[in-house]
This record gives sequence, C-alpha cells and structure tokens, in this order.
Amino acid sequence: MPSIFGKRIALIKHVHVADTVCPECRASQLQVRVMRDYHHFLSVPLYPTGKKMVTIYCTACDSGQRVPALREKFLQTGTPILLYAGALPFFWMALYAYLSDKATSNRIQHYATNPREGDVYKMKAFSNGTPMYFFLRLLKLDEEGKAHFYLAPAIYRQHIRKIDKKDERNYSTIPNWTYLRTDLPEKVSNGIVMDIRRNGL
Repeated sequence: MPSIFGKRIALIKHVHVADTVCPECRASQLQVRVMRDYHHFLSVPLYPTGKKMVTIYCTACDSGQRVPALREKFLQTGTPILLYAGALPFFWMALYAYLSDKATSNRIQHYATNPREGDVYKMKAFSNGTPMYFFLRLLKLDEEGKAHFYLAPAIYRQHIRKIDKKDERNYSTIPNWTYLRTDLPEKVSNGIVMDIRRNGL
C-alpha cells in the first residue's frame, strides 16, 4: 500500500553526453542522470529536499564512471517547479493574503490622510488590559484642523459591515469626540484606528 506522506526520488535529467569520453574504454557513450529527493503527499510533490545526485554511466563498458568535471557541471541543473506543486497553492494563498492586507493598509492610511465627513472609524482601546472596540463617525472638519466625531453605538459590530441608514443614532449632529486632523494617520500606524469605511460600507 503506497504511503500517504513520504519521500521519493525524482529523475530531473537524463542525457547522453557525446563530447566526453569514458575514462575506461574511451567510448563517447556516457549517460548522465540527475536526481533529487522530494517529499510528497498522496503522490503529489510538496517540496524537494537534500542535494542533487549525479550518476554517470558508460553504456559501452557497462559501468559507472567518475568524471568530476561532468558531475560538477550537471550539479548546476535546476530543480523543476513540478517538485513544488503541492506547496504552490499555499504560496499563492500567502501572497494573496499579503497583497490584500497591504491594499487594506494603504486604503486606511489614505482615508486617514484625506478624511471626509461621514467616514466611520473603527477604534481600539483597552480597559483594564482588555481590548474593546467602538465606532466614530466623522461629523465635520473645521478650519482649525480639528476632526469632530460622534460616538455611534448603533453601528457597533465585531467588524464593520454595513451601516444601518434607518437608525437615526448614526446621524447625530452633535460631536462628542475630537482629534487633530494631522494626528489621524499616526493613530492608524499605532493601531488605534483599525479600519476606516467610506460611503456607508
């Protein structure tokens, strides 16, 4: 019964070398094989392991040969991407997660640098060492460079999804929270502002 997870040997390259003669019989009939171990899961290659192995065989005198220059040359053979087949999906998922997180960070930083009335900020604070979250709606930006917010309990969620446009508590005209506009990007960098949504989303 084949093993679910294990190690096998892959033949990376198998060529006939016509420009080098056999040290024993002087025939130009050397065969070179390049191999490498790889781990697999359900016969699907995950990743290569160890060093490449090079064997040199003369078909004329039917014997293995030691040709250091030829061995060193074929040790430079590249590893086929197929041997990483099982790991590639994880690589692409990790890359997607990184790019998605980067895009989100850039969006939040852009909104903090260029605030607009109506933006909703997801804030993080600590109470006795326990993290708590609350939401602020930006009501107005004054000429003194201050951003005035309203603490909006109606849009409190574990994550911001969609603002309930029918709930009047989200549309107070009385600010009760104020920050300097220039401080907003720094609060994003410090992790105090965790997310910013615009246009009610």
